[in-house]
Amino acid sequence: MVSSPERAEWNNLSHWGGKVLQGRRVNGTLEDGRTICTTIVAHTGYQPVLPDWDFALEYLIDNTVIDNGSCSDVKNLQCRFTLTNVSLRLCDEVTELPLPPGLDPAKVRPGRSHNRVTFVLGHREWILIDKTVGASGNAPPSNANALSLTATLSTAISTLDEVAKLRVVADKICELLSFALSQDVTWPSLDIVDPTGKALHTEARHIFCRPHSNGGSGPIENYKHGELKGFIETAFPRCEGNAEWWHKTLVLYHEVQMAAMVEVKAVLLYILADRISESLLSGENLGGQIHPDLGETLNKKSFFTELHEVLSRLDGWDENRTRSVIGVIKSWNARPPLPEKVRLACEKLAVKPPENKLIKPRNRLLHDWELELEQDLIDYWKELECLVLIMLLVMLGYDGTFYHLKLGSETRPLKDFQRSKETPPDQGVSPA
Repeated sequence: MVSSPERAEWNNLSHWGGKVLQGRRVNGTLEDGRTICTTIVAHTGYQPVLPDWDFALEYLIDNTVIDNGSCSDVKNLQCRFTLTNVSLRLCDEVTELPLPPGLDPAKVRPGRSHNRVTFVLGHREWILIDKTVGASGNAPPSNANALSLTATLSTAISTLDEVAKLRVVADKICELLSFALSQDVTWPSLDIVDPTGKALHTEARHIFCRPHSNGGSGPIENYKHGELKGFIETAFPRCEGNAEWWHKTLVLYHEVQMAAMVEVKAVLLYILADRISESLLSGENLGGQIHPDLGETLNKKSFFTELHEVLSRLDGWDENRTRSVIGVIKSWNARPPLPEKVRLACEKLAVKPPENKLIKPRNRLLHDWELELEQDLIDYWKELECLVLIMLLVMLGYDGTFYHLKLGSETRPLKDFQRSKETPPDQGVSPA
């Protein structure tokens, strides 16, 4: 039994009766001598420690920093991010594996693993190591329902002052990897390591990350050597040019991949199709959808009077409703409907436009959560998603091979779904 004074102290410390630790920044020293600084986020439980019935409190922590010596006098430092859910079909380069302790280098040759992809962003080299690749090939994560720490992303640094900017770049690289692999790729921790691989400085953060099993077959899993490298090197600067728009767009497409219901996927894909089309057609003169001079007629007082005279025969009608009707007509004349916008956007990308039946179910789905289809549900979803994917890949400057479930068991060159700029527009052709 716990006596009353001890129980009160326990409750206060554990946050069941007070706020002694929760939300506080805590500094300390680990048993191995490393210093630690972390934030206590929330109390999650406790464990009894026998034989004295002491209690070990369990807390969720965040923004943790662990130091194991000074980095200031060390040369050739590497900033190494640990990544989740990365598993590539192929890697581009070979990494030599160090010999285990006790083996004679004169008698035993070092191991080799084809597990590396190198790319350059803004004169900085980044190295992606796929840890699911062994000396004998690719191995899937051991538990697809658990968080899979399957890769590292490294770059050289001179001082710790560079780390703040590198965190932001690593987030953006993870965003592109999530898109390319159809997985939840992020970094829960980073290490500053010396040339021997010893971690001198570690940072860890609390993240939300869905398991490997939630993802699917990625469009660019490096089906051919150099394709993932080329995609990141081309897409990254394009995303930098319109960072906020691309961040929201890639996150939205990622949620399509994570969604379980086809209807949810379709809603997000329609939003993406509209968003992409609006972005591509911004600045275009798309007025006069009904007639170029319609606005002049709608603005005339005499037209308002005549229209209101007709509509006011309806019980309860007033002038505000008539103005609203005129406003709707103006919007019809100012911008094309979604199927036409998507067609025009596809024309601008030199992508074969879809048939109207692919976009037509949108309104009923958004308002009534019902899909009225002229084709099989799964085929409809595949075609809609493949269209949006192709538009995004072209916008990101990619020109290699890609994969989508619509393609069956094969990858295809992206150019197969585009027409040359000289080819006349082809009306009503599906994206495959």
